[in-house]
Amino acid sequence: MPYRIQWIRFIRSFMLACRARLQGRYLYRLVWLGMVSACIPVMLAGTVYYTISVHNMYQKNQDESLIALKLIMDRVERILSEIETKSLELSADPLMIDALYTAGFNDKEIARLRLLKLLSRVQNANDFIAGIVYYDIRGQTLLESNYGHLRAEQYPDKQELDAALLSPYSAQWIRGSGLQIGENLTFFHKLPHMKQSDFDGLLVFQLNTQNFNAYLQDNSFHVPDKSLLVLDSEGRQLLSSREEISAEPARPNDDTVLQAVRSDSKSGIFWASDRNGRNQLYSFQKTSSGRTYLSSIPEANISGQLAWIRWAMAWTVGLLLSLGIVLSVITSMRAYSPIQQLIKHGRSLGPTPDGLRNEFGYIHECLNYLHQEGRSLSLYVSQIQPNLRERMFQKLLQKGYPDISILQKDCANLGIPVESHYRVLVATVENIHREKRYLPEDQAILGFSLINIMGELLEQNKSLDGYVVTLHDGSGIAVINSRDLNILVHEPHQYALSVHEAVKKFLKLQVSIGVGNMYTHIADVAVSYQEALIALQNRMFKEPSPVLYTDELDMTKKQTVNLYPAKAEALIIEAVAAGELEKARQALALFAQAVRQTQSYPFVYQSYHLLLSSLIRSVEQRGGSLSQLLEHNLFHPMNRRQTAEELHDWFTDTCFPLLDHMAKQPDSSLTTESRADILHICSYIKDHIYSDISLTQCSEMLGLTPSYVSRLFKKVMGYSFVEYVIHCKMDEAKRLLIQKDISIAEISSMIGYSERNLNRVFQRYTYLSPGQFRARYR
Repeated sequence: MPYRIQWIRFIRSFMLACRARLQGRYLYRLVWLGMVSACIPVMLAGTVYYTISVHNMYQKNQDESLIALKLIMDRVERILSEIETKSLELSADPLMIDALYTAGFNDKEIARLRLLKLLSRVQNANDFIAGIVYYDIRGQTLLESNYGHLRAEQYPDKQELDAALLSPYSAQWIRGSGLQIGENLTFFHKLPHMKQSDFDGLLVFQLNTQNFNAYLQDNSFHVPDKSLLVLDSEGRQLLSSREEISAEPARPNDDTVLQAVRSDSKSGIFWASDRNGRNQLYSFQKTSSGRTYLSSIPEANISGQLAWIRWAMAWTVGLLLSLGIVLSVITSMRAYSPIQQLIKHGRSLGPTPDGLRNEFGYIHECLNYLHQEGRSLSLYVSQIQPNLRERMFQKLLQKGYPDISILQKDCANLGIPVESHYRVLVATVENIHREKRYLPEDQAILGFSLINIMGELLEQNKSLDGYVVTLHDGSGIAVINSRDLNILVHEPHQYALSVHEAVKKFLKLQVSIGVGNMYTHIADVAVSYQEALIALQNRMFKEPSPVLYTDELDMTKKQTVNLYPAKAEALIIEAVAAGELEKARQALALFAQAVRQTQSYPFVYQSYHLLLSSLIRSVEQRGGSLSQLLEHNLFHPMNRRQTAEELHDWFTDTCFPLLDHMAKQPDSSLTTESRADILHICSYIKDHIYSDISLTQCSEMLGLTPSYVSRLFKKVMGYSFVEYVIHCKMDEAKRLLIQKDISIAEISSMIGYSERNLNRVFQRYTYLSPGQFRARYR
């Protein structure tokens, strides 16, 4: 045991020594560089070859999967068609007709035995039929090929027979429980088959699903883990090559089955994940009867066929890696000489400065120069730190930090305390629209002047620390902090008043300052900022005040009923309609006084929106030009007004005069002549439904431009020209499908569509394919 311990210690010391030498010598780094350089081309070539091989293998499997699915679909459809044919023949047999129409048939023992023998012969002639049931609805009795004569209440699957009778189809394949073999595929046929309602009997064929699954496995599937599903038109599973069968419709989250069933194409292939999350190659084929055949091959089976390529590439990389190691060691040992290479590089840089006799002195001077540049860079970083702080606060206020550790790291780098008493003040200029000396583009300059004033006053205040930032909306934001809680309670109010007085003195403007609550962590600065913005919202229903607090709303809020002042609105609408703008201003004052009493910013703001909507509606009712009025987008300039005073000025100075002007300009775009022209185009479309009809052709017929006809058509008819043409063509297609014995391809050619486009457009309008529509309504 001690001998082994010594060997372990020796190996460990040797590995540590090799590691230390590897980290300290450039020779081994050159060796590794050579190895990597040798391996990269091989790995790239192998990757490209493997990618191409995988693509070809996938394409081959896709083609083979479609061909195999087509073959098995033909075989299965032939078997199902034979059973459907047997059902029709059996329903037309004299014995079956006698059982349907002969009174007292259930009392005739010999007739029942003859019919039972007939059912048994049909069953024994086909290995896939597990049983045949004839259900006499009037006598409530049934004949079963395996059990003979039974009363209806004695039959275990009586509920399934009743469900089949309630089906809207006269014949259908369904999944249900049988007497002998468990869960079976069943085909029911209502008797007599030419009758549309009040059926007298029911003929049921039960298939042996186990034999059918074995038939699928033996005849069509030679790839491991390959499976097949047969689905009906509603997505229910009828057959499967495995035992994983569900009689319920495909669940909405089963995207794979829904994608195949709802596809417009007759066949296709796609990749998707199964319920276990494994990637599968799915291919599907659809029949004219609405059934869908869906097969799947695991991606692992396809990629497993390419394992030899991966092994070959690994062996090739290993071989070339060994060769690269040898060549890299040889060439690196010959080329590596640190001192000599350093001297050569120094000479290649040019002549040395005066006073330096060798290259090492030159390198020494270079290191001194780099040290001086590093100090200059540190000084530059300290100078730009204010800008970095401003960007950090802008990010904190606008987006926030999802990771608190990143925020703490930024604060440490910029010298900002993480835990302190913080409070946010937001200053915004009042009624800037009244100042004729400023243009709208001067808002950025006013914001710059505002934050400069706030910054200077903050520097003059010795008891407060903080930072001033802006968010490019013309407002100034001050983030102040202090270790002393008492200072942060009283000093921000004095600071806000000083900002208000300074802006009034130097810029001749009124400014309001919203103040948020205090918090003890830098991450809560964004919360205090939002509270300051909420405090500024109080201007909508409070008297003008330079400093606003977010908690003032809760302290002064009254228990008032938030009722919309409909009477004041009616007075405003009446005054504007009469052109009496002065009375409209007086009624607006009553409206503003009523909504301000609610002490609710959302209620006040939405009340003004409702008022503007009612005014626009009144213009339309008086025959005004509503289309021209809506082009002015009155809601956008109204949303920029943030105080009750600004909203009052906007309504009286801009909105009321504009509405009065528009009310006097009636909308005459839809004249009687215009409506007659559009109705003429509609008649022309219906008369030439089999021709290629274009908007240009119709506009030339009227002597108008296509763009004008398009807009006029939309106004008169309620939908576009193209939508109306498609609607007319689909109506004609439905008429031809019901009344004419011509193929779908001929119908699509007649109305100017390809068969594929007709199926797609027809199904979008009727939710049925042309074949399904003809089968249902003809």
